[in-house]
Amino acid sequence: MRFALMIEPQQGLTYDEQLEVALRAEAAGFETLFRSDHYDSFPGGSGKPTTDAWVVLAGLARETSTIGLGTLVSPVLFRYPGNLAKAAATVDEMSGGRVEVGVGAGWHEHEHLGHGFTFPSLTERADHLEEALEILRGLWDGPDGWSFNGAHYQVADAGFRPKPSKLPGRAGRRIPIITGGQGSPRATRTSSTSRPRRPLRLPRSSRLWTPRAWRPGVIRGRSSTR
Repeated sequence: MRFALMIEPQQGLTYDEQLEVALRAEAAGFETLFRSDHYDSFPGGSGKPTTDAWVVLAGLARETSTIGLGTLVSPVLFRYPGNLAKAAATVDEMSGGRVEVGVGAGWHEHEHLGHGFTFPSLTERADHLEEALEILRGLWDGPDGWSFNGAHYQVADAGFRPKPSKLPGRAGRRIPIITGGQGSPRATRTSSTSRPRRPLRLPRSSRLWTPRAWRPGVIRGRSSTR
């Protein structure tokens, strides 16, 4: 069983406050510190200062030494897949191989539109998510020249450097991916090893999904639809 800590800094936490939490969590023996990835402040009063998740994680990567770092979860439309792949791989190198990447379809419409991001239907956002997951794995783990032709994203003749699994801190291990969702049949398919249109080759460490605060019976029911 893993013991991790998750914080929601969009409720007004500064970088220094997040660093203090990270250092205390590391000293207490938590395996990983996850943080949300939101630009609007909620719940509670609006208008509080917020920070960018991956910029903060880059700082924490240099000021901690053992605790894992990641997002729960980054909305897929906040960043192009190639940008997220490069940002996460950079923070992974900065941390010595301690990063986990959580990605989801996103749900906060006002937050997206207020920062210039599109917010299409849930079905289309889920399509973006499935393609983005393939691109993350393809850029990180695929061969030179890897290409992808999806409905929303295209990659041509990629030459991603450095490959995260080749870094000394990873020793051949892939960056784990966590997918966010509400446990629907499609969400659980997305977090598994296949998808309707083409194989989604995720390692076992990536077959995770993050349910909301449901009762155990609801989670069992949703899981049974896989």
